[in-house]
Amino acid sequence: MNTLKSLVRTFQQTHIRTIVLATMACVLGGSGISADEGLDCTMGTSGTNTDPAIKVPSDAEGWELLPKTVSGGGQPLPIWARAVAVHLPRTAAAMLKLDYAQRTASPVNPILRAKMRWVVAHTNHCEYSTAYALADLKRAGASPEAIATLTGPAEKWPEEDRKPLEFARLLTVAAPTIQDQLFEDLRIKYGENQVASMVLLAAYGNFQDRIVLGLQLPMEETGPLA
Repeated sequence: MNTLKSLVRTFQQTHIRTIVLATMACVLGGSGISADEGLDCTMGTSGTNTDPAIKVPSDAEGWELLPKTVSGGGQPLPIWARAVAVHLPRTAAAMLKLDYAQRTASPVNPILRAKMRWVVAHTNHCEYSTAYALADLKRAGASPEAIATLTGPAEKWPEEDRKPLEFARLLTVAAPTIQDQLFEDLRIKYGENQVASMVLLAAYGNFQDRIVLGLQLPMEETGPLA
């Protein structure tokens, strides 16, 4: 996480509240998708042209577009940050900070957090984000067996994971259908702070996946950034 940690310290101004509100809107916006559908803009399957929908700046060009840094800078940037920075540089800066917070600072256990992010990305058919979620899962110390179980049939998920992972899936495709009992079970086990963080994680994941899929963005050449 050293790269992302250094990134979030470099910006003089961010609009984190705006991004949080936008991510929450994505959860509500997902209510029109049926529980079996997910997004219909799967990378690489919606057409023969898999090139990005816009010209993505290089890392150096991306840093030139972003708000002036206080210190640091120059590290590799996620492709979505470079793409957003073309027209919305301050939004891109805020998203970098929010991405770091969701991946490292959430009160949810890092392994469970990465699993939930994988469920959101997998449901959205977003290969880019599933790769990042699995990279975070490995970094958090998950065993190869645990990763294989996650990416296999849902009915084989460990009992302790099923409710939070189903919660993440429903937040992605059918938030209004979430039963009060599921929410209450999660609240009792994890507490209100963690459940609220789970909602924000799913909201941000859906927001990020829509950007990646909508702009047809590929994985960075070196793979997921640490």
